[in-house]
Amino acid sequence: MKSNNTKESIKKNNHKSNSIDEIKKICKKISFKSEDNKLANMFSQDAKDLAHFLNNESSIVSTTQFRKFYEEILKLSEKGLGLEQKEFETTILPLVKLLISKAHYVKSRGHCQEGFVVFFEMSIEKVNSVHELQNFQLFLESIIGFMPKK
Repeated sequence: MKSNNTKESIKKNNHKSNSIDEIKKICKKISFKSEDNKLANMFSQDAKDLAHFLNNESSIVSTTQFRKFYEEILKLSEKGLGLEQKEFETTILPLVKLLISKAHYVKSRGHCQEGFVVFFEMSIEKVNSVHELQNFQLFLESIIGFMPKK
Protein backbone atom coordinates (compact mmCIF):
# COMPACT_ATOMS: atom_id res chain seq x y z
CA MET A 1 0.00 0.00 0.00
CA LYS A 2 1.35 3.40 -1.00
CA SER A 3 1.72 6.10 1.58
CA ASN A 4 -0.28 9.32 1.40
CA ASN A 5 2.89 11.25 0.53
CA THR A 6 3.54 9.00 -2.46
CA LYS A 7 -0.07 9.33 -3.65
CA GLU A 8 0.13 13.12 -3.30
CA SER A 9 3.41 13.18 -5.20
CA ILE A 10 1.98 11.10 -8.05
CA LYS A 11 -1.14 13.26 -8.18
CA LYS A 12 0.98 16.44 -8.25
CA ASN A 13 3.23 15.07 -11.02
CA ASN A 14 0.22 14.04 -13.12
CA HIS A 15 -1.26 17.53 -12.68
CA LYS A 16 2.04 19.15 -13.76
CA SER A 17 2.27 16.83 -16.76
CA ASN A 18 -1.31 17.66 -17.79
CA SER A 19 -0.61 21.39 -17.43
CA ILE A 20 2.54 21.14 -19.55
CA ASP A 21 0.67 19.16 -22.21
CA GLU A 22 -2.07 21.81 -22.30
CA ILE A 23 0.52 24.61 -22.48
CA LYS A 24 2.23 22.85 -25.41
CA LYS A 25 -1.12 22.35 -27.15
CA ILE A 26 -1.95 26.06 -26.92
CA CYS A 27 1.56 27.16 -27.91
CA LYS A 28 1.54 24.97 -31.02
CA LYS A 29 -1.51 26.73 -32.42
CA ILE A 30 -0.53 30.34 -31.71
CA SER A 31 1.15 32.56 -34.28
CA PHE A 32 2.42 36.09 -33.89
CA LYS A 33 2.06 36.87 -37.60
CA SER A 34 -0.50 39.62 -38.12
CA GLU A 35 -1.78 38.17 -41.37
CA ASP A 36 -2.94 34.98 -39.69
CA ASN A 37 -6.17 36.69 -38.51
CA LYS A 38 -5.98 34.68 -35.30
CA LEU A 39 -4.74 37.48 -33.09
CA ALA A 40 -8.16 38.33 -31.62
CA ASN A 41 -8.64 34.77 -30.34
CA MET A 42 -5.03 34.59 -29.21
CA PHE A 43 -5.33 37.80 -27.18
CA SER A 44 -8.56 36.59 -25.58
CA GLN A 45 -9.18 32.86 -25.22
CA ASP A 46 -5.64 31.56 -25.69
CA ALA A 47 -4.26 34.17 -23.26
CA LYS A 48 -6.96 33.28 -20.74
CA ASP A 49 -6.24 29.55 -21.03
CA LEU A 50 -2.50 30.03 -20.66
CA ALA A 51 -2.94 32.33 -17.67
CA HIS A 52 -4.97 29.59 -16.02
CA PHE A 53 -2.28 26.96 -16.55
CA LEU A 54 0.66 29.23 -15.73
CA ASN A 55 -0.76 30.69 -12.54
CA ASN A 56 -3.08 28.01 -11.18
CA GLU A 57 -2.91 26.23 -7.84
CA SER A 58 0.40 24.57 -8.76
CA SER A 59 1.78 28.05 -9.54
CA ILE A 60 4.00 27.34 -12.53
CA VAL A 61 5.11 30.97 -12.43
CA SER A 62 4.22 33.88 -10.17
CA THR A 63 2.68 37.01 -11.62
CA THR A 64 5.74 38.95 -10.44
CA GLN A 65 8.17 36.63 -12.22
CA PHE A 66 6.00 36.65 -15.37
CA ARG A 67 5.98 40.47 -15.33
CA LYS A 68 9.79 40.54 -15.23
CA PHE A 69 9.93 38.63 -18.50
CA TYR A 70 7.16 40.78 -19.95
CA GLU A 71 9.14 43.93 -19.09
CA GLU A 72 12.20 42.55 -20.90
CA ILE A 73 10.10 41.81 -23.99
CA LEU A 74 8.50 45.27 -23.77
CA LYS A 75 11.93 46.97 -23.74
CA LEU A 76 13.13 44.92 -26.71
CA SER A 77 9.89 45.53 -28.60
CA GLU A 78 10.25 49.28 -28.12
CA LYS A 79 13.90 49.18 -29.26
CA GLY A 80 12.82 47.27 -32.37
CA LEU A 81 10.28 49.85 -33.51
CA GLY A 82 11.24 51.37 -36.83
CA LEU A 83 14.11 48.96 -37.50
CA GLU A 84 14.51 47.26 -40.85
CA GLN A 85 14.30 43.44 -40.71
CA LYS A 86 18.06 42.97 -41.22
CA GLU A 87 18.92 45.38 -38.39
CA PHE A 88 16.30 43.75 -36.15
CA GLU A 89 17.83 40.33 -36.84
CA THR A 90 21.30 41.48 -35.84
CA THR A 91 20.54 43.76 -32.88
CA ILE A 92 17.25 42.78 -31.21
CA LEU A 93 16.45 39.19 -32.18
CA PRO A 94 19.55 37.70 -30.49
CA LEU A 95 18.53 39.41 -27.24
CA VAL A 96 15.00 38.03 -27.58
CA LYS A 97 16.36 34.50 -28.09
CA LEU A 98 18.70 35.02 -25.09
CA LEU A 99 15.62 35.21 -22.87
CA ILE A 100 15.13 31.46 -23.40
CA SER A 101 18.33 30.79 -21.45
CA LYS A 102 17.21 33.27 -18.79
CA ALA A 103 13.96 31.32 -18.39
CA HIS A 104 15.97 28.12 -17.90
CA TYR A 105 18.17 29.90 -15.35
CA VAL A 106 15.14 31.17 -13.41
CA LYS A 107 13.79 27.60 -13.37
CA SER A 108 17.12 26.27 -12.08
CA ARG A 109 16.89 28.78 -9.23
CA GLY A 110 13.42 27.50 -8.32
CA HIS A 111 11.55 30.67 -9.31
CA CYS A 112 9.38 28.98 -11.93
CA GLN A 113 8.52 25.50 -13.13
CA GLU A 114 8.97 23.62 -16.39
CA GLY A 115 5.61 24.75 -17.80
CA PHE A 116 6.73 28.38 -17.91
CA VAL A 117 9.98 27.47 -19.67
CA VAL A 118 8.05 25.39 -22.22
CA PHE A 119 5.62 28.26 -22.86
CA PHE A 120 8.33 30.88 -23.13
CA GLU A 121 10.63 28.81 -25.32
CA MET A 122 7.88 27.70 -27.72
CA SER A 123 6.62 31.28 -27.98
CA ILE A 124 10.00 32.93 -28.52
CA GLU A 125 10.85 30.41 -31.23
CA LYS A 126 7.93 31.91 -33.21
CA VAL A 127 9.32 35.46 -33.01
CA ASN A 128 11.37 36.38 -36.09
CA SER A 129 10.35 39.94 -36.94
CA VAL A 130 9.56 43.28 -35.29
CA HIS A 131 5.83 42.74 -35.86
CA GLU A 132 5.93 39.26 -34.35
CA LEU A 133 7.80 40.63 -31.33
CA GLN A 134 5.16 43.34 -30.88
CA ASN A 135 2.37 40.77 -31.09
CA PHE A 136 4.21 38.54 -28.61
CA GLN A 137 4.49 41.50 -26.25
CA LEU A 138 0.74 42.16 -26.56
CA PHE A 139 0.07 38.46 -25.98
CA LEU A 140 2.09 38.54 -22.75
CA GLU A 141 0.17 41.64 -21.70
CA SER A 142 -3.10 39.79 -22.34
CA ILE A 143 -1.95 36.84 -20.23
CA ILE A 144 -1.04 39.17 -17.35
CA GLY A 145 -4.54 40.62 -17.50
CA PHE A 146 -6.01 37.15 -17.00
CA MET A 147 -3.63 36.07 -14.21
CA PRO A 148 -5.42 36.10 -10.87
CA LYS A 149 -3.97 38.05 -7.98
CA LYS A 150 -2.84 35.82 -5.16
